[in-house]
Amino acid sequence: MKHYFQLFHGTDWGTVTISAPMDGTIARIDREQTLGSQVRIESRATPATTVVLVHVTRDSGRVVGQDVAAGTRLGTHSGA
Repeated sequence: MKHYFQLFHGTDWGTVTISAPMDGTIARIDREQTLGSQVRIESRATPATTVVLVHVTRDSGRVVGQDVAAGTRLGTHSGA
C-alpha cells in the first residue's frame, strides 16, 4: 500500500521531518536516482511488515542494522 502526503501550498519540502512510523530496525538504505534515499524499516512487533520511506535526506548516524523507536527522527524530506 502506498501513501502520499501533500503539504500546504508554499511549504518547503526540505523542512519536513521524516520519522520512524513504528518500532523496528533499519533493514536497508538505498540511494535514489534523484531525491535522497529510501529507508526500509522492518517492524519489531511483526517482522513480516516492512515500511519504505522515500526521498529521505538521512541524519548522520542512521545506518543499516540500527534499531529505531516509533517517532525517531530519521532525517528530512529531500525536496520537492
